[in-house]
Amino acid sequence: MLSGFYVGEGPGTRGRARSAEETGLMYWPFVQLTNFSLVPVQWRTAYTGLCGFFWATFLCFSQQSGDGTLKSVFILLRTKAAGAVERPPEQ
Repeated sequence: MLSGFYVGEGPGTRGRARSAEETGLMYWPFVQLTNFSLVPVQWRTAYTGLCGFFWATFLCFSQQSGDGTLKSVFILLRTKAAGAVERPPEQ
């Protein structure tokens, strides 16, 4: 999937894909550790699917907002929330 970042986005996005890759190397081992140590056998597929959904959501937000790190996602969410609060009511 990350090879799509390298090919599809063109030059200048290699740093974002690298950041997302490094974040994934921290995320997926933790997911698998908890999967095999804490999750019952009958729920492991659903748990991994849910974690995959969160990972795909993170990739979309980080691609939209910046450099592919978790910090950029929080900044995006904070600015959207602040913009929603500060908007005047529509008439």
